[in-house]
Amino acid sequence: MQMEEELGVKLFRRGKHNILLTEDGMLLRRRAQGIVDLAEKTAKELKHGEEMVSGEVSIGCGETQNMRPLSEMIASFQQKYPEVSFHIYTAIADDVKERLENGVLDMGLLLEPVEVSRYHYIRMPIKEKWQIFH
Repeated sequence: MQMEEELGVKLFRRGKHNILLTEDGMLLRRRAQGIVDLAEKTAKELKHGEEMVSGEVSIGCGETQNMRPLSEMIASFQQKYPEVSFHIYTAIADDVKERLENGVLDMGLLLEPVEVSRYHYIRMPIKEKWQIFH
């Protein structure tokens, strides 16, 4: 209630036996989770030494046909660099874009149409082979 008062919005719908998030409450929850994820990612990046290739790569994508070549690329990369870990976040394009913009994801796989003016991107025809990235 104190946070609702401070922000000037209603975050919860309170019933006699339950409590539900409002749209504003869901937005606040997503933003808070993004902040926590970014803080954890930053802490892990700072812990790794410079003498080896290590760290985390966070990739956001939808569950599409691209998952198979992506998993093959990750497996190939991890054979060369076992200290690198990958985190895959699956969601709808809007969620992936939001996490990219907030710095929580390093990379996103999105199907067109996508407004790409904010991103560094590689556009590939659907039938193109992924091997060029190995």
